[in-house]
Amino acid sequence: MPMYAFHCPTCGNEFELFLRPSEAFRGAQCPACGEHTLEQTADGPAASPGPACDLSKKT
Repeated sequence: MPMYAFHCPTCGNEFELFLRPSEAFRGAQCPACGEHTLEQTADGPAASPGPACDLSKKT
């Protein structure tokens, strides 16, 4: 399951959740205040790419 980063506009909490792509917004709620209206963020570990490949090293 992919990890999604969220921001709660009600309390300002930023958090990450493991969710199936089909349920990314349906079942998500803020763990701090319980709000269901969340904004998906593009920063943090959930949106960052994995380790970069070093293409300069050829075998």
